[in-house]
Amino acid sequence: MTPEQHIEIAHDRIKETKIMLDNNCCGAACNRAYYAAHVAARAALIASGVRPPKTHNGLNQQFHLHIVKNGHVDKPTGSFLSKLEDNRIASDYLLDMSSIEKAEESYSMAITFVDAIQKNIRQMQLAEDQDTCVDDG
Repeated sequence: MTPEQHIEIAHDRIKETKIMLDNNCCGAACNRAYYAAHVAARAALIASGVRPPKTHNGLNQQFHLHIVKNGHVDKPTGSFLSKLEDNRIASDYLLDMSSIEKAEESYSMAITFVDAIQKNIRQMQLAEDQDTCVDDG
């Protein structure tokens, strides 16, 4: 799958998050918000030429190493991946009764995160296109 296809899926997960929020399914909203960011993080790694790892922990580590530390995404936005995962784990495994506030925060973080990744992928593609034009010229 291409980075763009991953971003499409991430946007679908954001839509699912909103549906869960609208139906007061706060734990499910936290889950979908995390997976929006998860898929977007995979897109960023693929776009930067890094094969995404198979584990959640590995994805988080590789994302921070290759995307955040290289300045493709700012640190505060990059930290959303970990925060969203924490919220998902709390609601999925610790049976935390996620509040509407936590679910809304997760929704907001997911939107910001996916938008930042989508912008970063576009910038990488533009830079790659410019490099190709310079090489051709």
